[in-house]
Amino acid sequence: MIKIRALKKSDKLFLHKWINDTDIIKHTNSYRPIDEVEQDEWFNSIYKNKQQHVFGIELIEFKKLIGTCGLYEIDNISRKGELRMKIGDKNEWSKGFGKIALKKLLNFGFNDLNLNKVWLKVLDDNKAAIKIYTDAGFVVEGKMKEDMFIQGKYMDVLLMGFIK
Repeated sequence: MIKIRALKKSDKLFLHKWINDTDIIKHTNSYRPIDEVEQDEWFNSIYKNKQQHVFGIELIEFKKLIGTCGLYEIDNISRKGELRMKIGDKNEWSKGFGKIALKKLLNFGFNDLNLNKVWLKVLDDNKAAIKIYTDAGFVVEGKMKEDMFIQGKYMDVLLMGFIK
């Protein structure tokens, strides 16, 4: 089983490894190398920004960090936020941990933050992620054509939303 928890300084090594792994990043963003200084600046800023809540995804039994998830760009007036998630440990892919983490993060957003809507962006070729999101209750709200340039080609991005 997993839990979502606050990130710790001891997680920084894993986070730095994952952000620099093209196999992981190609599912969410364009790749560019991130050095330790830039990674430290990001890590130190995450708790200062009140419009985001970033968590680690941890295997409870082994106390092992396997990914990250969070709610970003939180709008307290419209009561919405953007969901982002990744399982960074490739050995833990396709084991259902993303689905469990998604459920826990949505529970946090809707019940603890009192959000009305959670939205996300997903590459339209990421069929596994789209299935997880659709099964959880997200619906496609739009498509941004050729919105991201990843590994030499322009990719379409789906906008998906979940209303409480």
